This record gives sequence, C-alpha cells and structure tokens, in this order.
Amino acid sequence: MPKQSRPVDINLFAFHFPVTAIGSIMHRISGFLLVCGIPLLIWLWQFSLASAASYAQIKLLLQIPAVAFVLWGFASLFFYHLVAGVKHLAMDLGWGEGLRSGRILAWLVLCVSIIFSLSLFYLLVVQ
Repeated sequence: MPKQSRPVDINLFAFHFPVTAIGSIMHRISGFLLVCGIPLLIWLWQFSLASAASYAQIKLLLQIPAVAFVLWGFASLFFYHLVAGVKHLAMDLGWGEGLRSGRILAWLVLCVSIIFSLSLFYLLVVQ
C-alpha cells in the first residue's frame, strides 16, 4: 500500500493567512453575527417604545456591564462591517484592486474600525 503524502489532520493555526484573507473572513463573520443579532435589537427597541415603564426596564438592563459589553461588541461588529463594506464598494469601482493597495486597504479597514470601536467604548464607559 502506498504511503499517502497529503496531510490527514490540517492544523489551521499553522497557516499564515494574509491580512486580506483575514479581513474577508472577518467581514463574513461580522455580517453573519449582525444578521443573528438584529432580531434581538429590534425586539429590545420595540419593547422600549411600548411604554414608559418598559423604557425604564430597558434602561436598567443597559446598566448591567455584561449587557453593555455585548451591545458595544455588536456596535463594533457593525463598525467593522460598515467600513469593510465601503472598501468592497470602492473595489467594485476599481479602486484598490491591486495586491499592494489591497493590503493597505485591509490594514486601513482594521485600524479605522478599531478607532471607531475604542471611541465608542470611551464615550460609553469613560464619560
């Protein structure tokens, strides 16, 4: 029997993905998580608009640090997905399609979304 030369168990952590691949994967994951979380946000919004008492309950709920952290994470996903989507729209227009410019734009998307997320964290927690 000949020995197989292909790997049987592939370790994904052994691969070194380029920043463009990481950005693309993160864009897909953030989009999936946003779609999964939108029904909950719509329900919270609808519940908060039902009456003054329900608004007060939601306000108390948002004072729990774990809930505030989850909402901040959701907003961070939204910021990343928005900025990456703008990058994809720019690429559809023919801007940044080269290898070097694609890498630069991928790093720019990461940096801008991190700045947006940290700014929101500062506004919510520090102030």
